[in-house]
Amino acid sequence: VLDMGTGTGILAIAAEMLGATEVLGIEIDDWVVDNANDNLKINQTQHNTMVHGDVKALHTVPDEYFDVVLANIHREVILADMAEYGRVLKGEHKLFLSGLQQADESLIVDHARGLNFKHLKTEQTDGWLMILLEKIA
Repeated sequence: VLDMGTGTGILAIAAEMLGATEVLGIEIDDWVVDNANDNLKINQTQHNTMVHGDVKALHTVPDEYFDVVLANIHREVILADMAEYGRVLKGEHKLFLSGLQQADESLIVDHARGLNFKHLKTEQTDGWLMILLEKIA
């Protein structure tokens, strides 16, 4: 599992608790990475790695490496980085995008289609969206 914008690492921790055998969290804020690493220790994770950086931290990751990509990041960052998420995501696997607003949906989905993703569904809670995409093999 790749968790972009991992923040405190809660989704990365949950991914491991749900059975992920390798989780990479990437966060742009170095202080938050320290906090995430503390949370990994508190939760006694064994398969999580937190990295300070942005999408460039994926340059050493092979193509089609991850089964799942999570990105809870601002719309502009998602749009700029989605092609790289697609590169590291295995075909016919899922990309979960969150931290988005209703006005972002059509822009994100249209961009994703151009990058060989299929829109599976959008869920909304309290004005926030989660968009689920699948990479077309």
